[in-house]
Amino acid sequence: MQEKIALEITEKDYKKLVELIYLGVVLHHTYDDKEYKTMHRAEQAIYAQAHKFNAQNLIRYIPELKKYHVTHELMDRMDLFRSSYDYNSFYDELISRLSEKEFMNFYSFQELKTMNQKQKDEALQFIIDKYDSAAKRGGLEKILEHAKDIL
Repeated sequence: MQEKIALEITEKDYKKLVELIYLGVVLHHTYDDKEYKTMHRAEQAIYAQAHKFNAQNLIRYIPELKKYHVTHELMDRMDLFRSSYDYNSFYDELISRLSEKEFMNFYSFQELKTMNQKQKDEALQFIIDKYDSAAKRGGLEKILEHAKDIL
């Protein structure tokens, strides 16, 4: 059995820790089931402290399951955060990949050999800025409209 350690933390920081754990577990569980048991033990150990930090609005004990679980209030708030993160990540990744494709299609291998790293970075950033500007003007539709020029 491993030695337990005490963690001194404020009520406000505990609530932020619970949010981080929830997001981490959701993300990790979505992509990797094999470590879920060890992550679940750590999650339960933190959630079990909810009463000490006046966080019953975030965590509650479910006797039938013999587990602590996040409340709907926390899930709803974190799901809004996660949706916003997914939305922004989608656009960041889309813009990055389209920009790299356009960059590689625009410059020949010979041209790339003559460019230093700063010139390459500036050229790529120019393309990224074009796609980002298109996204801000009209989202995916504008990005795809711009992409027609390179396909």
